[in-house]
Amino acid sequence: MIDGLLPLSWSRIDTYLRCPRRFYIERVLGERQPETPAMLLGKAVHEALETWVRTGDNEKALEKIDMIEDYETARMRYYSGRSLLKGFTPRAIELRFGLTYKLEPTDFFSDDCFFRGIVDIVTKTDFGLEIYDYKSGWSRPDPRQIFSYAMALHRYGKKINRAGFILLASHEIIDFEIGEDELETSTRVLYKVYNDLDSKETEEDFPKNLEGCGYCPFRKKCLEEGDDFEAKLNNAYILNEEAKEIMEKARKIVKETGEPIQITEETAYGPVETLKMKINGKKEEKAANEAEIMRWLLENRPEYLRISESIPEEIELPPEIKTLVRWEPSVSIKMMPRKKALAKEA
Repeated sequence: MIDGLLPLSWSRIDTYLRCPRRFYIERVLGERQPETPAMLLGKAVHEALETWVRTGDNEKALEKIDMIEDYETARMRYYSGRSLLKGFTPRAIELRFGLTYKLEPTDFFSDDCFFRGIVDIVTKTDFGLEIYDYKSGWSRPDPRQIFSYAMALHRYGKKINRAGFILLASHEIIDFEIGEDELETSTRVLYKVYNDLDSKETEEDFPKNLEGCGYCPFRKKCLEEGDDFEAKLNNAYILNEEAKEIMEKARKIVKETGEPIQITEETAYGPVETLKMKINGKKEEKAANEAEIMRWLLENRPEYLRISESIPEEIELPPEIKTLVRWEPSVSIKMMPRKKALAKEA
């Protein structure tokens, strides 16, 4: 089964560790995931930061994100990266490496390449060489990725003292000291995945991991036939993940347009304005106000003891408590009768 699956890369390893069935669909059957807006944004921001580090030309760098659908987010990610890179002393950018099965250096495109990757940036500090990988999404990266890159450069005779990730969405850097434990971990994982793949013979040897269904484009291929409870539960979980993704897209459309989406002749999905309670004050004052409101609720309206934002404006509060709170308009997106949605449009 290993034939045709080399060279390994962290992307392939990560896919296999997360869901062997997805790995099978993508790498064995050769079905490729279409590029999503998030993938295109990440790629463009990477290119923009690479251009800026290489040339220092901000205008040329921004050209890389000109055609991205979510331009505002791409721009924020780019400037987040620029800010985080202050003080870096780059020694290499987009550095490619390749290793043979015996973990000896080879060309990235060589036939004997067993493991390969691209290091986004190599920098030098007073303590030695450090490597970093850009991440444009919100999910926390797997440190084994950057450990494996450090291990590869170690095989090239480069001692990497620290390695980490530049998180463009949360605007932070997380890094790790690189020692023997980190190098050995990445080597073990690499060979374990290889040996695992080499032992596979059929599709059944690649089990699915339902926890990875969230944004998997192949999840419908994991639906089960049959009328037993286990098959129904499997399918309900997968279809629920599909529903969550569709609803998220619908919310985004409604937020961007401000208009409801007609579902049927009787139903629409659109914005509904409600009032939510907010506690007045900042820091210590706000905490004191919250304690005072809680005491009143405990004695008078215990059903609202959690100080829910949904406490209605019409609730009768004594003047000394009412001055501690305010109600602000808040828009939520819900299913509603179509006539109500049309009335709002008018």
